[in-house]
Amino acid sequence: MDTGLIILDHGSRRKKAVDDFLLSLAERASFLVPGDLKLAVAHLQFGRPDLKEAVDGLVRAGCRRIYVFPFFLLPGRHPSEDVPAIVEETAREHAGIEIRICPSLGEQPWLFEMVARWIIENLSAELRATLTQRAPLSGPEIADMSLDFAKGLAREALRPSCKGEEVLEIAARLIHATGDPSLAYFLRYSPDALERGIAALEAKGPVIVDVAMVKAGINRHLLERLGCHLYCAVEEAENPPSGTTRASWGMIRLASRLKGALVAVGNAPTALLSLLELIRDGVAAPSLVIGMPVGFVQAMEAKDLLKASGIPFVVLEGTKGGSAAAAAALNCLLGMAARKSVEDEGHTVGLPPIGPPENGG
Repeated sequence: MDTGLIILDHGSRRKKAVDDFLLSLAERASFLVPGDLKLAVAHLQFGRPDLKEAVDGLVRAGCRRIYVFPFFLLPGRHPSEDVPAIVEETAREHAGIEIRICPSLGEQPWLFEMVARWIIENLSAELRATLTQRAPLSGPEIADMSLDFAKGLAREALRPSCKGEEVLEIAARLIHATGDPSLAYFLRYSPDALERGIAALEAKGPVIVDVAMVKAGINRHLLERLGCHLYCAVEEAENPPSGTTRASWGMIRLASRLKGALVAVGNAPTALLSLLELIRDGVAAPSLVIGMPVGFVQAMEAKDLLKASGIPFVVLEGTKGGSAAAAAALNCLLGMAARKSVEDEGHTVGLPPIGPPENGG
């Protein structure tokens, strides 16, 4: 790979402490990025190498594209003026080398989530103690309180980019199902994704999942109400060829069911990759794909390919995801479709909870 990354801090007269921290940060980051990405650290002041020297070093190492990550908490003069000026000057000395400045640490949307998590874990002990001293709460009470809390976290994470209550509801359900407030920051979706998914369910389209864990989390009451049939890829994977995973083979065997289907992948990136090959070859045309495979191998790549496929999608970017997340997103869409169906028919009957009936909290 001809790409490098520079983690740039302000610098300090306590040079060793800063160097130790940045080098440790770079070493930890190296576990989450491709092994051949070249990492470097630099200081704006009070230390070496400075930014220009770090760029020079990466260019000598063969990098043609260099990203600069300003490790600055506040959007002051350094990240907004000094760093761009140094990058512009350095770029003139290296014709043909692309140097990009990443958003600084303080501009990252998940910074709020980090602070919120710290507050929850360190300052909420008194509140938790108060809750445990109350009269025992029922399952629905616990679920409602938990969901309200998740909605608050999702609303803060999505502003100002939230495109409607449906997106907020999916983000809240993801947080509620996993206990991970950061998921809302990684949620991505195509413009027509939710509408296409709801329409597919209203049309009684098939629902296809990759593994049994996702299948187990689906709300069967809503599925039956909508009249949709549920298929699980691994359960269709009879005698997979050597070198092919069961989830991948099962998705291939379900090719004839994929037209107009709503597909949810929460565990196996190979299932998503096989689905994308079927789409590319014109064999499959699902209405919506929920792409949330979890892991460090092929998961990120499969999600990126899904986003570029032209198929409506809902994904959790990066390594995050899992069966619980995929089931939560699918259940949320099932609930939306069921409510819309009831509204279209002019009924006012109640609907079962969006989550699995046994999920109390």
